[in-house]
Amino acid sequence: MKHITHACNTGGRNGTKYAYYHCSGRNHPCPSTTKEDFEKEFVAYLRKLTPKENVVRAFTELIKEKYDSKIEIIQLQHTAAETQVNLLKKKRQNIIDDRAARVISPELFKEQLSKVENELTVKKVAVAESTLEEIDITTLTEFSYAFLSDLAKAWTRGTLEQKRILVGSMFPKKPTYHFPSYRTAYLASYLKPLQGSNRGQIQHGVADGDRTRDIRLHKPALCH
Repeated sequence: MKHITHACNTGGRNGTKYAYYHCSGRNHPCPSTTKEDFEKEFVAYLRKLTPKENVVRAFTELIKEKYDSKIEIIQLQHTAAETQVNLLKKKRQNIIDDRAARVISPELFKEQLSKVENELTVKKVAVAESTLEEIDITTLTEFSYAFLSDLAKAWTRGTLEQKRILVGSMFPKKPTYHFPSYRTAYLASYLKPLQGSNRGQIQHGVADGDRTRDIRLHKPALCH
């Protein structure tokens, strides 16, 4: 497997520099490609990876539905735990009052109070664990919808660092360039379930030998 790298040529009287990508191997069928064409092909590949609108819509709605359901369950658990805490606090106060009125002996007082305090500690932990900081799920799902509906747009508009992060999030292993297109054997777990709608359009799998090029997009192919 050879790496696709970038370089610059200088041409014309004014010394204009032209950026391009080329394979580092000597014997290969992959010609040098201008930076513009190389990145256009990558954008086209991202468009093929982009799920259909109805699939993305259903996916984001499912996320919101699952979140709302989880929040409801946690809130019920929180309310139940708080109710138990309040009941135990009242029980503790009754034990203290009974001892003040000499209804129970000092030994029984210590035994009952210790038991209630232990139960109270457990329930307070349950209250803490059932407390969840809510997020703006509407904003989150709207962002997810916009991103998943147009992967190419997100990559095109990103800075170099954002592009690195985006490519890393979509491809656990870097995609390969098999002239004249891209392919990958690995997609991120959040993209896999959405690819049924694009079956037949996307090239998966990795060809062996010199034909497969490992893309290194972590350096800008820019000439100054």
